[in-house]
Amino acid sequence: MERELKELYTKLVEQMSDAIPYEWSEIHFRGVVEGKSSSIVFYFKDEESEEIIRCHNIPKIYGVSEKIYLNLHSNVHTTFLEIHKLFDKNKQDLWEVMFLTVNNLGKFKVNFEYEPFKGANFDLDGENVWAYESFGYRVKSANADSEKRFYHSTLRFISDREKGYALNRFDPTCTESFGKTFINQGAYVTTADLELRAKELGHQVGKWEDDEETALVLNRIALVRGAGVHDMNLSDIEGGILQAYVITSDGAQVVADRVRLIVTEDITIVNGYPYSSSEPMEHSKVEAL
Repeated sequence: MERELKELYTKLVEQMSDAIPYEWSEIHFRGVVEGKSSSIVFYFKDEESEEIIRCHNIPKIYGVSEKIYLNLHSNVHTTFLEIHKLFDKNKQDLWEVMFLTVNNLGKFKVNFEYEPFKGANFDLDGENVWAYESFGYRVKSANADSEKRFYHSTLRFISDREKGYALNRFDPTCTESFGKTFINQGAYVTTADLELRAKELGHQVGKWEDDEETALVLNRIALVRGAGVHDMNLSDIEGGILQAYVITSDGAQVVADRVRLIVTEDITIVNGYPYSSSEPMEHSKVEAL
């Protein structure tokens, strides 16, 4: 399957390149399969002008025949569906959205979304958000009001998605999203329970004051900062909105002043625990409840 996939990815890139009449430096592709319907779109950077062009604007900008362009676009669409069918044929988990980015040196990256957030207009708004977040593209329009509406629609979709992810994919009770951060949330609900846990572990145990608010905020930070280990002062985060405390191994309650956020390459939060910088600790041993 890996060999077949590589061949299809290469074919997809070659077909997009055939549809672009001038030299390009990078291409960004998004394909969606939703039930029996599907759609594709790709953007590219014109190597000479360095302008980001949406594929459907090729006929107008470059004077290409609409019929020729649609035939070339159809070839790309067909190959995209072949990729999806290959996953199905090999009994792999089926994704709904596929993203591919490639530069003119042939280096490419492919990502999938299996359960994408769906706003009021998933296909259009989803495309606009992806283009805006991935390579800074904003919908252009001759009408300033229309352009403004597109932009605000994009921001609204992002806001709705953040709330949805924070309560679903980034649910503080979801072990797949937060790892050990909130796994035991609710299991140790009293101060006595927390004291016992800290004593058993031999180190401080952090506790967020508001798990739902924390999920929303940590999600926003993860989306902006991306993959990595991020140590931050709680007072620096959105005006100190997050509140937490820790119970030390000797039973003392101390206000938490820091958070360590660990985010994977696919922007999944695997840990996000509060801690007190005034207490001795090893980060690998700190636990948040």
